[in-house]
Amino acid sequence: MQLHVDERLIPALSELDLRQRAALVAHDVEHLDIRDVATVVGAHGDDLQRLLSRARTGLIRAFTGEVSIDPSAGGAIASQIRETAARVLA
Repeated sequence: MQLHVDERLIPALSELDLRQRAALVAHDVEHLDIRDVATVVGAHGDDLQRLLSRARTGLIRAFTGEVSIDPSAGGAIASQIRETAARVLA
């Protein structure tokens, strides 16, 4: 089975630590409720938001080499990463 994903995605995801990867996939790919994400990764409130922010920034940096974009802005690159990750995990 071929996944048809950008070959940079899997290595980029592997650059994240386990909690960052779990939070990112649970929240941005699986669209779990934020309370469920908090339970999964053991972080709540501002700590969870910081974890997600670091995960997005790390993924975008690893995926594109760009560090000057705001991953929470939901720009074209962030959207492409989310779409690609969703296809990988589907």
